[in-house]
Amino acid sequence: MAETKGMSKTLANNYRKLNVNVKKDRYDIWKQYAESKGLSLYALVNQLFEEAIEKDGFVPSEKSE
Repeated sequence: MAETKGMSKTLANNYRKLNVNVKKDRYDIWKQYAESKGLSLYALVNQLFEEAIEKDGFVPSEKSE
C-alpha cells in the first residue's frame, strides 16, 4: 500500500516509530505467530504491550508526548 500525504501527516502527528532488534530465528517464529492470529507483526506487538499493561494494572504517572 502506497503511503499518501494524509497518511504521512497522521503518522507524524499521532505515532512514534519503535525499532526492535530480534534474532533472525525468533523473528520468523514471531511473524508466523502473528499470522496465525490474523495480525501483522506490528499489530501483534501493539496488542501484546496493551494486554500486558492492562494485566499488570499499570497506571502511567503522566501522559508522555
